[in-house]
Amino acid sequence: YSLAIIINEYIEKEKLPINCKIFGTDIDEFSLNNAINGVYSESDLHSVKFAIFKKYFQRSENQYVIDPVIREMVSFSMDNLLNERTKSPVESIFGGFDMVFCRNVLIYMNAETQSKVIKKLYRSMNENAFLVLGESEVIPHHFQTRINREVNFCKIYKKSDQ
Repeated sequence: YSLAIIINEYIEKEKLPINCKIFGTDIDEFSLNNAINGVYSESDLHSVKFAIFKKYFQRSENQYVIDPVIREMVSFSMDNLLNERTKSPVESIFGGFDMVFCRNVLIYMNAETQSKVIKKLYRSMNENAFLVLGESEVIPHHFQTRINREVNFCKIYKKSDQ
């Protein structure tokens, strides 16, 4: 939802006719159910800027619910990145992603497993799509001709058209 809020703020500011759809996955069912519900305690939202809090969260008893506009922008699915039988999350059909965020996931894997995950992500991305990794993560060497670093100050890569 954080990403959806940021994108929505930009779309509104620039008055862009963009329909953005965000697809989030996790392997943990409990985490997924919490995300799908979009319900948060006050302590969950303590670091949210007041203007964002007021605009995108409605109080419901002792909890806060994400705004329906933002909720519509996001869908969730269970996915195991290590499942070699799937190219991309089942609910996404064939992938076709313009941007993939895989932050602080690869650091828990060995080099061989990282390579398999990057291959899976690569196949799910559209041509010229972006891949965003965590600061400690790197693209395996044999992918560096197909995924190029776009900026030096953070780990944003672009799928090349090779």
